[in-house]
Amino acid sequence: MRNATLILALALLFSAFSASAEPLRIGYNQWAGFGPVFVAKEKGFFADEGLDVDMNAFGGPADTLPPLIAGSLDMALSTPDSVIPLNDNGKEVVAIMVLDASHGGDGIIAHESIDSVADLKGKRVGVTLGEVNHLLLMLALGEAGLSGDDINLTNMSAGDAGAAFLSGNLDAAVTWEPWLSRAGEGDGHVLFTSADVPNMLIDVVTVTPETLDTREDDLKAFTAAIDKALEEIESNPSESHEIIADWLDTEADQVAGMMEGIRVYGSEKNTRLFSEDDGIAHSFSEIQTFLINQGLAEEGLDAKDMLDGRLFID
Repeated sequence: MRNATLILALALLFSAFSASAEPLRIGYNQWAGFGPVFVAKEKGFFADEGLDVDMNAFGGPADTLPPLIAGSLDMALSTPDSVIPLNDNGKEVVAIMVLDASHGGDGIIAHESIDSVADLKGKRVGVTLGEVNHLLLMLALGEAGLSGDDINLTNMSAGDAGAAFLSGNLDAAVTWEPWLSRAGEGDGHVLFTSADVPNMLIDVVTVTPETLDTREDDLKAFTAAIDKALEEIESNPSESHEIIADWLDTEADQVAGMMEGIRVYGSEKNTRLFSEDDGIAHSFSEIQTFLINQGLAEEGLDAKDMLDGRLFID
């Protein structure tokens, strides 16, 4: 009996420390789609998987990538439109998981006098050039028969654009939550969202190839914790929204609205995305083509070479 107890204790100890004792340094920006990461951190799901997670805040999804390459971060929560140009001259980073897809969580807010995207012609529009909200704007303009030359672009972060719009300094802003929900505070409305261009705006977990090779167990532990967080969000939405709200510096009721425009993904969905022809490889390829056409990326690596699905498929 004593031996059985000892074996059980050793097994539990091994399980608790199966992942690396080395901290996993994660770079992120304030985005509701990263809610499962925030919940996993606060509810101790990372710790349960043997991970010591160090969260580092940045202004936007592209800002996390330079420190990732420099070795100051182990993981960056970013976007394909930020990852692809970085890989023009070689495979610097790879996307290993899709965290979420925006289905209305990103959009263009405009003054109430602007009825359609075509009405943006000649207007002052705040957007982060070269990043995900710029992609959304160009897609919207293209559908309306316009180009970037038809509007007066002001380069700023998505958060600053939202704030500038509410202050009356812009006619329109390309932004995300919570600014979409607050558009009415600036006599505005939501003009166009990511729901109008499905499967184009996704957020991905990115690492360097070296980190993927040397810390695969830690990364698997990360995905396991995210799966637990997704279950927690589904079973206990009120507390989960409170947690996410704290990380976003907003209110829980606003988080509930934000999450309606986002689809969050765990291991099951990622297994399909990395296996299917119209999955993440298709999304990366479409975004890469768009960026090249806009002069924001060069023809280089195949989009598939920027992906690695080994955490979910053999």
